[in-house]
This record gives sequence, structure tokens and C-alpha cells, in this order.
Amino acid sequence: MRKIVLVSGGSGGHLSPAYALIEELKKRWVSFKAILAISGRPEEERLARYIKNKLTEVRFLSIPILPLKGKDIFNLSIFLSRFIKGSIYSFFFVLLFHPDIIVGFGGILSIPLIIFSFFLRIPTLIHEQNLYPGRANRFLYPFVNKIALSFEESKIFFKHQKKLVVTGNPLRPDFVIMNREDALHKIGLKTGLFTILVLGGSQGAKFINRYFLNMWKKMKGDLEFQVIHLTGLKDFDWVYREYRELGIPFKVFPFYEEMGVLFNAVDLIITRAGASTLNEISFFGKPAIVIPYPYAQKHQYLNALYYAQRGAVILLEEKDLNEETYALIYGIIKNKERQIFLSRKIKELNRPFAREWLANLTEELVGIKYA
Repeated sequence: MRKIVLVSGGSGGHLSPAYALIEELKKRWVSFKAILAISGRPEEERLARYIKNKLTEVRFLSIPILPLKGKDIFNLSIFLSRFIKGSIYSFFFVLLFHPDIIVGFGGILSIPLIIFSFFLRIPTLIHEQNLYPGRANRFLYPFVNKIALSFEESKIFFKHQKKLVVTGNPLRPDFVIMNREDALHKIGLKTGLFTILVLGGSQGAKFINRYFLNMWKKMKGDLEFQVIHLTGLKDFDWVYREYRELGIPFKVFPFYEEMGVLFNAVDLIITRAGASTLNEISFFGKPAIVIPYPYAQKHQYLNALYYAQRGAVILLEEKDLNEETYALIYGIIKNKERQIFLSRKIKELNRPFAREWLANLTEELVGIKYA
């Protein structure tokens, strides 16, 4: 029986490709044990619960190793305590479970699990979702057998090219194309109205939430439209109240598990620039206005720039959003030809076989020949 450990990095964006890989391997392996290690962050836990319902044969292992929040003594001591305890636990887990392979998807939790596997001569693979590789994956580079990249352009950040394989970013298996009207009915919105989806992201959503609420107030007399808005948990209450006062058709959620339904329902997406989100949008071929989260080593900015340079998204930086950019965004909403162009261009960047290619690489490392 094959045994595999997958390590998520602490966000839904890391967990989504792990979910995709498990689902693909499930089709190929008659019997296997899979453990999905997570750090226990709230946004990760929500998707983990959803995956548990879909893949009952997968066990989840929570190891609370989280990134350092601040450089003061208090935060440093908490970080070191958690990291040491988590590393000790990781060592005994790897030693006793002894998987055939460990696959990491970025994030600090990958570090002890991958390094201990290296010394125990267990095959290791890491998958990088972003164009600019994360710190954990760059650090782990010498300790792994292979690195699966989502972008060809990411190769310049690594010295030894033999370890690198461009697979693309695997898409969640529950993402399928469905009838737009059926999707709108499922959400509870009208058909026949221009529908906008706003995704603030799990980090730094408040500015986006406020900015677009103000924009809808200016637009509502000129255009018939409806909005689906994902706020994050912190902003849900006040955003919901403001939409009720706004007087347009809307649905506001703190988060939404069946994201594929939302993507099918809408005409335009306004979003942060997480790698998995952009990959999902490319699958559905939806026009998008992208506002990268301005921190986190510019990961999101570089992701968005890659798509924008190919004419696939409209890139706006948060620092540039003001009343003058209302006119730009309004122009995109009114310009059907521009939307069709963006839709076509982003669809061209989709890698439809990423899930299969990553599974092929995984099987190769555990010595299984694939067709």
C-alpha cells in the first residue's frame, strides 16, 4: 500500500493544489494512505473541512507551526517554542509513518517534514504556485528531489535546472463548467443582470471592501448590475449592512466553499492576485481586474504582472486606487469587447493538464511507471 504525505503551507492557495493531487492519485492507486499536514490557520481549516467531506479516506494532521508575526522578544519566543515542538513531532511522525513520498506546497510547515525526510532518504517533491518562489521552497531547494513549477519563468530563481519540472498549478477537481443561469439560481441571484464578483482575499481585504462599496454607490444610477462579495470574516457584518442600504441585488459571504459556482455565475471578477485564484480564473476564462496584496515579498504583484503583460488581466495597484480609477473600472464594466478580449487571453494561459503532470512526477519519484 502506497503512503503519501502532503504538506499545506497555511492558506487555501496552498491547500487547493494538494487537494487536486490527492484526487488524481486516488484515480490511479488502488489502495493508499494519504495524510494532509496543515498548520491550523482558520482559512486553511475551512477548506480542510470541505476536503474531508469530499475525500473521507484522507487523514488530516494539524501541526501548529506558523510564521513569525513580529520581531519582538514575545513573538519570537512563541514562534521558537512552536517551531521546536512542531519539529520534534514532525520527526517522530516521519520516522514512524515512513511515507513513500512527501509533497510540500510551500510554507514553513514544509521545512521540518521535508528536511527529516531528506535524512531518512524518503523521496521529496515541492510544488511552487507563485512566479517568485516562496522563502520556504527556496530554502528547501537543496533537500528535495524535484521542484514542480507553475511558471516557466520561475526557473531563473534556481541554480540547478535538473531538479525543475514545469507542471502548472493543479486545479481543484470540483471546479467544472456549468450553466450560468443554474449557478445564479443556486446562489440566489437574478438572471439577466451584469454580475460582478469581488474577492477581498484572506489578507488585507478591508480597503478593497470599502473602495468598491463606494464605487457601487456612484454606479447604481447608471447601470443595472448585481454583486457577489466575499468579505473575509472580520468585515462581513459592516459590509452586509452597507449592501442592504445600497439597494442593489447582492449576496455577501464571509467565504464560500463552492467557488466554482461563483466563477460560473459572474461576468467580471475583481480580486487579489493569489496564484491559485488566477489559475482558477484562467480555467473559467473570466475577465478580471486584479489588485495584488501589496506585501508578502511582492508575490502577488509578480503573479499579476505575468498575466497583465500578456493582456490577460487589468492590473491595478492598491496605492493607485482613488476616485480617478473609478472611471477606468467603470469603463471596463461597460466595454463588452474588452471583456471578451480579456476572457480569451486569460483562457490561453490555462494549463489544463497540470493535475495529471504533477501526479506523473509524484509517481515517478516513488518508482511507478505511468502511461
